[in-house]
Amino acid sequence: MQKPARRQVKESKKDASYVEGNYDYNIWYDKYLTDRNARVERTPSLFKCQPEIDTGFTKADKLEKKGGTYFCVYFARGACTEGANCRFYHRVPQEEDTHLADTDNLRDVFGRARHATHKENAQGIGSFNKECRTLLVSRIKLDPDAAQGKAAALSHASMSTKEVVRIVYELFCSWGEVEDIHFNTARFQAYIKFGHRYYAEFAREAMLD
Repeated sequence: MQKPARRQVKESKKDASYVEGNYDYNIWYDKYLTDRNARVERTPSLFKCQPEIDTGFTKADKLEKKGGTYFCVYFARGACTEGANCRFYHRVPQEEDTHLADTDNLRDVFGRARHATHKENAQGIGSFNKECRTLLVSRIKLDPDAAQGKAAALSHASMSTKEVVRIVYELFCSWGEVEDIHFNTARFQAYIKFGHRYYAEFAREAMLD
């Protein structure tokens, strides 16, 4: 934290946006009326946070004595255009930051309002009625045969379960303390349990798509 946070991108681009006033928004469930039947197309993220070079001090560090602030969601996604002028933290949550969760259960690590229930598609901000520290990583590919669902491929897969768990751990440990990783060989899914929900919330945005 001896250097100012750098601008990760020059300008941010959004694939799609809502026109204000054209759609009904449900504040309780954090969704628009048109989200009900919307088809979600998954595309790889254009940016990724690199903590070793992106971490730095921002205006948030000066505001810390005045009540504190939250972490920058765009920094987590690797796409913050503000740099040192950002009013949110540009760093990965540490153990000393978790006290914010005890004082403000209604918001996530980025200051976004949490809701009464989790979304049915396992996405969204989260629920204030239940602490969630586990992330689901789906569609993990072992090898071409295993990806096609051939049961026999698992017995001689080029990557063992331990190897998959090791790789998943190396990818996610940068975002906070990882307590446990369970790999489901039948569905090619990994469940990653963090030591605190702040780590899981940050990791979800950092590794999304």
